[in-house]
Amino acid sequence: MKRIIAAREQYRLEVDPAKNRIYYTMSGFWRDPADFPDYFEDYKKAVAAVRPGFTVLTDVREFKAPAQSVKPLFDEQQRRLNKAGLKKVAEVFSQNAIVKLSLDHIAKRSGMQKRDFTDFADAEAWLDEE
Repeated sequence: MKRIIAAREQYRLEVDPAKNRIYYTMSGFWRDPADFPDYFEDYKKAVAAVRPGFTVLTDVREFKAPAQSVKPLFDEQQRRLNKAGLKKVAEVFSQNAIVKLSLDHIAKRSGMQKRDFTDFADAEAWLDEE
């Protein structure tokens, strides 16, 4: 059963401890890291609710490609997730190629195992695989 960790204007974090999964929804245009003062603390709470080997399902269908100034925020959070025992990430996209390319580039730098989907059921099934 999912539990809400944070519901902010431009992101939402939920966890399902039974699935050992974090659900992360991003929306809008992220312009300035100062707009997200609780971001790391919110994610820290989400990670505390799962165990090493956890997975993340990210919904970026309503997300716009972020400003360059925000990308270090994502880099740091991905580093923290990897250190906490992240297994893999599924990202669910609309057909926005710019967002996909931007997030793929960030994920590649962090070295996390990530796969892109347009369907939630397919993303969940992949994350459920051992």
